[in-house]
Amino acid sequence: MEELYVWRGIACLVLADAVRRFTKFCFEHSNPKQESMRFAALADQEGNGGRAEETHRVLGDPKWTASFFVNKQNLRIFRRRWAPQDKAIASVVLVHGYTEHSGRYEGVAESLRARGFLVVALDHQGHGRSEGTRAYVERFDHYVDDVVTLARECPKPLFVVGHSMGGLIALLAAYRLRKELAGVVSLAPPVIPLPPPSLPLVTISKFMSRVLPKARLPATLPSDSVTGDAQNVHALLNDPLVYQGPYKARWADEIFCAMASAKCQLRTSFPVPLCLHHGTRDTAVPVESSKTWYADLADDCVDRSFHLHDGLFHELLFEPNGRGDAIFNAILDWLKRRV
Repeated sequence: MEELYVWRGIACLVLADAVRRFTKFCFEHSNPKQESMRFAALADQEGNGGRAEETHRVLGDPKWTASFFVNKQNLRIFRRRWAPQDKAIASVVLVHGYTEHSGRYEGVAESLRARGFLVVALDHQGHGRSEGTRAYVERFDHYVDDVVTLARECPKPLFVVGHSMGGLIALLAAYRLRKELAGVVSLAPPVIPLPPPSLPLVTISKFMSRVLPKARLPATLPSDSVTGDAQNVHALLNDPLVYQGPYKARWADEIFCAMASAKCQLRTSFPVPLCLHHGTRDTAVPVESSKTWYADLADDCVDRSFHLHDGLFHELLFEPNGRGDAIFNAILDWLKRRV
C-alpha cells in the first residue's frame, strides 16, 4: 500500500512538471509590456531605439526621424519617416512582414527618399520596437488599422508597398483607402493558403486560438528559406529585433481569416492600381497563391500587373546578384508613372 502511494506521488510530480513545462512553452514571453521593454533595450543596444523622438543625420541632412503613436489597443507603435529635402512628389507607406521590422527596409526607404518620395513605415504591434506580445495579434484587422492610420497622415498622391504578411496587410489597407490611394505594390503576399489546410487542422487552430490564444505552435518560419542571399540570412538570424520563435495560435488563426477576407472581399471590388510580384522558388508563400488570387481578382481592378521572378525566393528586394535591385527599379518606375 505504501508503495502504491509512493508511485502515485511520483506520478503527480511528473504530471505537475509536465503541466509546468507546457504552460511555460505556451506562454513564455506573453507579457506585452515586459516584451516591449526587452526589445526597446535591445534597440538601445543597437544605438538608435527606445526614445520617443530622434533624428538621424547624414552630412547635416535629416535621414529619418522616429516617433511613437498610440493605437486603438493602447499600444505604442514605433514609426519612421524619411522626408526628401524638397517637396515630396508622392508618399509611400512601407509595410514589413511577419517577424521583422521597419528597420530592415531602411535602404529601400532611403533610395525612395533620394528620388523625391516621402516614406513612412511602422513596426507592427508585437514587432520591432512597438509594444505588444511578440508576433501576436488579437485581430488581424488591428495591423490594418495601424497602417491606415499612418497612411492618412501622409500627403497625396499616396502609395502602399508591402512584403509578405505586409503585402496582405497592404492589400486590405488599400481596399479601405481605395478612394485615397494612387496604387498598391504587394510582394509575395499570403493571399490564399496553399496547400489548403485540412478540416482537423482548421478546427484545432480555431480551438487553440480561443482557448490558448498565445500558445506557441510547433512550427516556425525558417530564416534560411526566405532568401538566396547568405548575407541576408545571417542578418536575419542576428538581428535582435527579428522574432525567431514559433507561431502563436491566435496569430495563425487570424492570418487564415485575413486570407479569406482578401479572397472574398477583393474578388468583389478592388478599384486600385495594383502591382504584384512573386518569386517562383518562394517556399514561405508558394507562388501559386498569388497566381490563383490574381486570376480571380475583381474586374474593376483595371490597372493591374503580375510579375513572376524566375528562380527567386521570398524576400525579393534582398535577392543577390542585382536581381533585388532590378525589382526595386521596376517598382520605382511603376510608382513614378502613377504620380
